Amino acid sequence: MSVNTVFPSVRIGQIAQVRGGKRLPKGKLVQDEPTSHPYLRVTDFRPDGLDRTNISYIDPETYQSIKRYTITADEVYISIAGTIGLVGIVPEALSGANLTENAAKICQIAPSMDKQYLMYFLRTDLGQARILSKVGGVAQPKLALYRIEEIEVPIPPLPTQRKIAAILSAYDDLIEVNTRRIAILEEMARGLYREWFVRFRFPGHEGVRMVESAVGLAPEGWEVRPLADFVRIRRDNINPGQFPDETFAHFSIPAYDEGRMPLLEKGETIKSGKFLLSQPCVLLSKLNPRIPRVWFAEPEATNRAISSSEFLVLTPRSPVNRVFLYAICSSQEFLDVFTGLALGTSTSHQWAKPDDLLKLLWAVPSASLMTEFARQAEPMLDQMSLLRQKNANLHRTRDLLLPRLVAGEVNVSKLEIGEGRAT
Repeated sequence: MSVNTVFPSVRIGQIAQVRGGKRLPKGKLVQDEPTSHPYLRVTDFRPDGLDRTNISYIDPETYQSIKRYTITADEVYISIAGTIGLVGIVPEALSGANLTENAAKICQIAPSMDKQYLMYFLRTDLGQARILSKVGGVAQPKLALYRIEEIEVPIPPLPTQRKIAAILSAYDDLIEVNTRRIAILEEMARGLYREWFVRFRFPGHEGVRMVESAVGLAPEGWEVRPLADFVRIRRDNINPGQFPDETFAHFSIPAYDEGRMPLLEKGETIKSGKFLLSQPCVLLSKLNPRIPRVWFAEPEATNRAISSSEFLVLTPRSPVNRVFLYAICSSQEFLDVFTGLALGTSTSHQWAKPDDLLKLLWAVPSASLMTEFARQAEPMLDQMSLLRQKNANLHRTRDLLLPRLVAGEVNVSKLEIGEGRAT
């Protein structure tokens, strides 16, 4: 996605100021419990914007110590350590949040520069190249604030900037709508599982007696069995040179976290430490179990795909079906137990041992009830998959259009688009 722009350029320092975020005071920690003071970290940043699913917070006392280091919806953030060059704008709901010391904000942007146009340019290959060219350090690379001010940005006329931003933000809006629909469908599927298999309000439950079991009260007739009895963990390692001319769908943690469909990559670029997926399965991340990552994985038309080894590749044993297995792994009850299996010295480096997972006890209903659950839940999962595919197509189209718009290759002057800021 290279960009050769015909527009004149300005340095960021000529049209804006750059300010840094702030480290938490010594001894202070972020918390999951919401307060009035969100604290944005680089782990919340994605290539397409802010991930709001795991926002952390600080208490009022901590906020008073760093209250000058906030970011608003009128500013552009950029990560300057760790993963450098993640650029975005915070939504209105998080305007005023505190900003990590590993990020900076481009603020007091001149009226001649549209903030969204600036954001989109910095996401192009040319923008990213100019960001990375300013990075200093070897052991721990970092982007200095004054270096951000030196980055050059092409500056078309303001109406053109706004039209470019409006076109690109329209794609982002559609992606956001689809993402919200995916979240709703996922919650519907989880809600159905909770109703039937946690609250035990399944069809016909009125005539079933509750009895004591190894996992607490359970409906009479349900079997309590270790997961090993109805789950198989596949470890089909792939040889990087085995399929030199084949294209695979690649299920990875970055793709999952960014809400993308699996990336495609050529067989000759595949490195060791990948699993071959030859049949439909459920992927469960064994890394940092506190953050649930469960994927209802379908191999591509080639009937083959690959997965990073950070995922456990789970296939069900009869009579358990894959939809029911996915629902188990997505449930809060499973997550609570799975998190307890985590090993490691820090939250970000925790992982769960596969053999410990297989020893977990679970109450298994009748085959007919699992089949009926799959009949009702599978259309929700299919719709989620369809929406993810639509998002993948929108991403692809937007990313192809982005450099051409910024380079002036597409003339937007005659397009009937409002010149107000896109929202």
